[in-house]
Amino acid sequence: MFTTEEKKRTLQNTKLFSAVADSALTQVAAALKVVTIQAGETFIHKGDMGTTMYVIVAGYVRVHDGDLMFNYLHQGDVVGEMSVLDHDVRSASVTAETDITLFQLEQQALYEVMADQVDVTREIIHVLCQRLRGRIQDWAADYQQRRTLERELEIGREIQASFLPSQLPQDPNWEIAACFQAAQEVAGDFYDAFALPQERKVGLVIGDVCGKGVGAALFMTLFRSLVRAMTTAEHYLGQDQTLAVDDFTRLQNSLTLTNNYIAQTHGQTSMFASLFLALLNLDTGVLYYINGGHEAPIIFNQHGVKAYLERTSPAIGLFSNMRYQIQEAVLEPGDTLLAFTDGVTEAKNSQGELFTEERLLSLLGGSDVTASAFLERIEQQLFAYIADASRSDDITMLVVKRRVGS
Repeated sequence: MFTTEEKKRTLQNTKLFSAVADSALTQVAAALKVVTIQAGETFIHKGDMGTTMYVIVAGYVRVHDGDLMFNYLHQGDVVGEMSVLDHDVRSASVTAETDITLFQLEQQALYEVMADQVDVTREIIHVLCQRLRGRIQDWAADYQQRRTLERELEIGREIQASFLPSQLPQDPNWEIAACFQAAQEVAGDFYDAFALPQERKVGLVIGDVCGKGVGAALFMTLFRSLVRAMTTAEHYLGQDQTLAVDDFTRLQNSLTLTNNYIAQTHGQTSMFASLFLALLNLDTGVLYYINGGHEAPIIFNQHGVKAYLERTSPAIGLFSNMRYQIQEAVLEPGDTLLAFTDGVTEAKNSQGELFTEERLLSLLGGSDVTASAFLERIEQQLFAYIADASRSDDITMLVVKRRVGS
């Protein structure tokens, strides 16, 4: 049992009552009720009407909203006073972290003290104003920190965009178009299309790094850079013709070296990417490719789907010393190759329904449609389907069409 003097000394150690006159403290102390709460018990629930405030005498509590933690309060802190003063619902829950002892003050008793003791009202207003100023300063600091972070993310987005091709290869007999839409400021998807120096061949790449956010974006730049560098390496090692390799060897070397570097150097991160890598001969239409765990690209013409370029190996970066299986396809005049990431078929509308591969397939066809026009058709239908629903995944597509008569 606490005496009135013990209650007053406890009140004097709180910010809310530290400057209140002795007579007022006596009146407040007389209205206090001693309460004990066991560890783990939530005694203030968010959303409840606030009619009681508490002074912590012993132990400490956690102020939270579910799993979101706001603050820890200890001996001498006051909790629950805001909703009591403005007669509103609780804005957070409070749970005892240890066994605690509290002084409980009912709303009506507080109002009576405030009506009789002007200095109590004045001190309460003073403390609340101090708290508000502190929160304004915290908000200003948080805002500045968010602005800095947003700027850093914008810089990251710009740098990441520079890793994507600024210009796609051009050829009289071929059309190449691409679409890239990041779900967040930075993305884990990537694509590439590049001409091989001194050859009538084009490298084609589309990939999707596991995960989201900055981590996936960092590995996106690593995967994309390694694949292009490894695919074109022999062209920059000198003019010695003995360095020349065939397409099978080039593809095998490119993904083997990329895979081993990721798996052996960054294996502890457990980062990997689904990846489609192909070499296209612009004269013959022959396409050699490796599909490392990626969505199967589609070859089609005006009559419908001709082939799915199914997976030939696991994703890149999972296991070192993988031997990749290389497959061959042919793009004939009028054929179109569509490669895409799962952000296309798994895009959702506001009801949470997927766009699906069936909807994508319904948009294929038309030998007289250019690669850019075909890609625009998909984009219009896809983004109309998504509408104002939030996007959780990047959307990337790569289209290659062989013109009729080539």
